[in-house]
Amino acid sequence: MTAEGVCIPEEQDSKGINQFRPISLLNVEGKIFISIMASRLTKYLTENVYINTSVQKGGIPGVSGGLEPRGGLPKEVFGIKDKLSNHYDVYFDGSKL
Repeated sequence: MTAEGVCIPEEQDSKGINQFRPISLLNVEGKIFISIMASRLTKYLTENVYINTSVQKGGIPGVSGGLEPRGGLPKEVFGIKDKLSNHYDVYFDGSKL
């Protein structure tokens, strides 16, 4: 499936390339097909326990993420203390907020 790229002006009377933003256009049939396949695949993967819903919550219908990922934020921010020095390595996954 291929998409057609189109540039949309961000401002009136846009002249420079950095005043446009690109979007990709797909045909309607392709969007319907992808939507059906995604919902069927999600249903199959969750019913057959291929997805651990205690870890993966985003994008799964009927699974609420709530505030749980934000509860782990302090642990994520402090990260892991390096045993050889006095600094912390910070790992932050913003996609889980």
